[in-house]
Amino acid sequence: MAWPGNHRKTHIFGAMDPIHGRVYRHLAPTINADHFRKLLRLLLRRHPRGTVIVVLDNAVWHKSRSSIPFLARHKRLQLFFLPKYSPDMNPIEPLWKLLRRDVTHNHFFGDLPAQKAALGNALDAMNRRPESIISLANQYVKVQ
Repeated sequence: MAWPGNHRKTHIFGAMDPIHGRVYRHLAPTINADHFRKLLRLLLRRHPRGTVIVVLDNAVWHKSRSSIPFLARHKRLQLFFLPKYSPDMNPIEPLWKLLRRDVTHNHFFGDLPAQKAALGNALDAMNRRPESIISLANQYVKVQ
């Protein structure tokens, strides 16, 4: 998502909670391990007790050496890496597809804040319908 000539973008780090039907997100100007850890901190705050399992692809920012000390301090985090080149196995991919289809495809945003607001509003609307998030997640994971 960019504007010609200025290369400004927004990226979303996100996680889906298949039990409570929530999406957590961190909007970032760049994709790197620091912003990934911000999402992990958010997940730890939202789930203050118990194990937090995070399903991930094999992106370099998910496996950064700079994250090793962070993960060592937060033993409640369990990272589960999917096989390489398998986006069809990632439970959050249908959510990203839906978000792109409904919010960003064939839409013009006058500026970056307008786009961020539209993305945030769409994710907030999803969070108001937990059954839709649970339904998306159940394509991959059956939670009992």
